[in-house]
Amino acid sequence: MFHFDRLRALSFKSDYENYTVRDHEDIFYAITRHDSEMAQMLMSRHLNRHRLKKSELLERYPEYFVA
Repeated sequence: MFHFDRLRALSFKSDYENYTVRDHEDIFYAITRHDSEMAQMLMSRHLNRHRLKKSELLERYPEYFVA
């Protein structure tokens, strides 16, 4: 199982963390504006970024994860 805390720890010093904070701000802004279409698009982008980073980290640090 992949653990998001481990993802954050391994990618802490990268631009990935900056994107995560910005994604959350953008999603929050869309929700406060009641723009569900934009919020859904932003959430999809955010989750896809996590999936891509997960794949990258699994390749780079396979010993940190259990299949």
